[in-house]
Amino acid sequence: MTHPTAAKTARDPAAGERGRRLILVNTEAPEEHRVALVEAGRLEAFDVETPAQVQLRGNIYKGRIANVEPSLRAAFVEMGLERHGYLPFQDIHPDYLGNPENGRPVHELLSRGQEVLVQVVKEPTHLKGAAVTTYLSIPGRFLVLMPGTAHVGVSRRIEDEAERRRLKEILAGAALPEGTGLIARTASAGVPKREILKDGKYLLRLWRAIRQKAQKAKVPALVHRERDLITRFLRDHLDADVQEILVDQRATFDAVRGFLRVIAPRQARAVRLYQESEPLFSRFHLEHQIEQIYQPRVELPSGGFLVIEPTEALVAVDVNSGRNVQGKDLEETALVTNLEAADEAARQLRLRDLGGLVVIDFIDMKGRANRARVERRLREGLRKDRARTDVGRISRFGLLEMVRQKIRAPLELGTYRPCPTCRGRGLVRSVETLALVYLRRIRSRLAGMKPGEVTRVALEVPGAVAGYLLNRKRAELLRLEEAFGVQVEVTGSAALGPEEHRLELR
Repeated sequence: MTHPTAAKTARDPAAGERGRRLILVNTEAPEEHRVALVEAGRLEAFDVETPAQVQLRGNIYKGRIANVEPSLRAAFVEMGLERHGYLPFQDIHPDYLGNPENGRPVHELLSRGQEVLVQVVKEPTHLKGAAVTTYLSIPGRFLVLMPGTAHVGVSRRIEDEAERRRLKEILAGAALPEGTGLIARTASAGVPKREILKDGKYLLRLWRAIRQKAQKAKVPALVHRERDLITRFLRDHLDADVQEILVDQRATFDAVRGFLRVIAPRQARAVRLYQESEPLFSRFHLEHQIEQIYQPRVELPSGGFLVIEPTEALVAVDVNSGRNVQGKDLEETALVTNLEAADEAARQLRLRDLGGLVVIDFIDMKGRANRARVERRLREGLRKDRARTDVGRISRFGLLEMVRQKIRAPLELGTYRPCPTCRGRGLVRSVETLALVYLRRIRSRLAGMKPGEVTRVALEVPGAVAGYLLNRKRAELLRLEEAFGVQVEVTGSAALGPEEHRLELR
């Protein structure tokens, strides 16, 4: 018997292709949970959680100062994680500094072993620990509570002045403890006063519970864990325009509907249990779009494409016209491609969560008005992004620099690992180069030996390299044997990677 909440899905199989705004929740595999926001069949937001990539951002820890580094203008906090948290001096609340005397520097007001309550604001990487702050913020559906910061404000994304005034009046009338602030989130626009204040009361109760737990906890300790993937996604992306929420597992369906009955009772009716035989994400043509998130090349509608290359220093985005010949001349072709690239670049930065410095190399355009159009299009695309951005202008070289806030670790970190063959470089040495490297290595090792100390050299290399040495470099091998009075044996092994070898001197 089909569950009543699944009936609409079964009758409306192409729901995601007709301009509808949907949230899809895929939890059929316990190793990987995925959630997506789809608009008119296009992937607009996506998140995934695996055992290797559990989000720490938003967690609150009771830690202790492990070290103070005046040269870095930062302290390091022991939090019970693999690496200490990085706490910049400017993110230390005055309450932790006592009463500064005569402008004493911050590092003199902190002491090792001092207890602090910190929140993760940037995920740790394979090179760095998590970035943390003592200025806490606790997000709800409509509001963000900021204990210790007496500030009341409204999201900059709410541009209507009348609505901004209404929200400020609501927040000004909220009963808040001294020194506590509130920010109205974008989702609060048009929401009745009663619902907004209800969210504020919930956040105050949550903060009291966190504070009580922190007082009792022994350092280091996790005192508040950010909500799970699905709850976070619903909190951040669910709005009145979402018409349906499809979930492919019964237990998750019950949890989502129960959560929405508390925070958004009207939208709890939009939750549907997906029971078709075709996988949920495949049914809505998302798998290919998700695969593109992990690829450097992204196709554009007109035949052009982007190449997105994250590096340690910055994210480089190169725009190419490819097969695009739609324009009447080079300038129009460049403009069409660049406008599409601006839309897609904003979307890909959001989906991949690439942050820091971003440099986009647009196709050169002579017209200043055309460059301005592309800049406006990029800014419009970035309005959908929850991360803060700061966008520059297109230079005379066609480069646009922008900065995007890092919200989480890039998606690929949890689902990809460095290639063991190329060690993450993306390239391996040629057979010819490797053959020369091994010949030089043998000569170098033998040159450091006493005459007669070594009589036999055994070199095991990949089959292609062995074949090259034995067929194309046989004369060099003979010269080595004669020069050092040794026997050189070269064998190929299918078990070795392209750049692996074994060298024994006997």
